[in-house]
Amino acid sequence: MNTAQFKELITTTIIQPNYIEEISTFILGRNRWRSIGMFFETLSKVCIGSGSVLSFSSGVYNSTNMSFVAGSVSTLSLVFLQFSSFCYTESKKSTEGLNILLKKLELDTLPQFIETHTDMNHKNSSDDDDDHKDDVIPSPTILEPTSYVSISIPDPIKM
Repeated sequence: MNTAQFKELITTTIIQPNYIEEISTFILGRNRWRSIGMFFETLSKVCIGSGSVLSFSSGVYNSTNMSFVAGSVSTLSLVFLQFSSFCYTESKKSTEGLNILLKKLELDTLPQFIETHTDMNHKNSSDDDDDHKDDVIPSPTILEPTSYVSISIPDPIKM
């Protein structure tokens, strides 16, 4: 067996099947992490609403048990939100790994479906990067819990 035949044998029996398996794994991971993230983000929103209702109800009914449950549900909401953020990050990592592999094979890459708060800050600080502006599709957007938005509220007395 000469060198060319040996290279062909390795490429067809080891490398190509490995690429197929890796691409399948990346796509499966990407979709699963994104779906799990969406589920837990939705669950977090439901817990926020439930915790708010329970919190107001505990004041009306003067129930310390209801206050405890409201606090617990709201805390659980934060846990779900953090887990959904983790899931979106893992989905993004899978997409990046997949795109590296697809570029190596000279195939079209897949867009990101998740834009995190950090990505938005980075994008705003470097608007001159027009080569990759279509690579990110902002859906859904996750804000980190440490980010704050300032809102200007008019003074009702001066109105």
